[in-house]
Amino acid sequence: MLRGCTNLRPKKSRVRKPVTVEMLGKLLPDFDLSKAIDRSTWAVITTAVHGLCRLGELAPETHAGEFYPRRKDYSLSAEGRANIFIARSKTDVNHEGFHLPIPRNGTATCPHRALVEAVAAGAPGRLYSAPEDPLFPDSSNRAVLKYYVIKRLRRALTRAGYNAAEFSGHSLRKGGAQSLFNRGLDMRDIACMGRWVIGSQSLRLYREITDDARDAWATLCAAPTPDRVTLSFEELRQVAMGTARSAAQKGEVIAADVQLSESESDSD
Repeated sequence: MLRGCTNLRPKKSRVRKPVTVEMLGKLLPDFDLSKAIDRSTWAVITTAVHGLCRLGELAPETHAGEFYPRRKDYSLSAEGRANIFIARSKTDVNHEGFHLPIPRNGTATCPHRALVEAVAAGAPGRLYSAPEDPLFPDSSNRAVLKYYVIKRLRRALTRAGYNAAEFSGHSLRKGGAQSLFNRGLDMRDIACMGRWVIGSQSLRLYREITDDARDAWATLCAAPTPDRVTLSFEELRQVAMGTARSAAQKGEVIAADVQLSESESDSD
């Protein structure tokens, strides 16, 4: 009976460590950027960290997956700023998609540089890329899969001296938030940049964070600094819920059903 009661208890979520911006420099040597699959995988990793992305937003589970970034979803402005349209997201309840600005910080691990160079290399084995081609292709010009990104991430972590078992795909998103937190960015801004608050009000706030501000934070995060207290996703959840309640009191429409528990670690 005691064993049965124990089995009824909810399993404790595995807490994954963050892959911070500072750690990226230690991972880069493991990637051969002359190879298409490594260029794409590295671009996914840096984009996920700096863009606070769920890995599933950038890399599909299988090649049968329909929603993943394609060449047509990538744009480069007249000012030279890269942007990715993400068609589907876990909290995009209306399936409207969103535009993800890619910040620049001028370092060897710059996400903007990684993305632009991956796109400039073109589709493997082709002279030109088609609009429906994956934005992050493998050597066969198929989308790099989520499991492969995690596999390569863990290999790079191991070779850099980390215990790879302590990290998952969600470590990238968590690491981006941790890096911003370490540098003193307000928790509400982190919540907006990570799209943890959903609804019209949060999207408005998200757009108000300028490209120049993103560049500044990406540059600041790349410099060495002592870690602050590890960011708790429960804290972010409380911020999100508090923002939702505040908006509701003002008569604004905002969704309060946000998912920020560590259980995201194996589902993103």
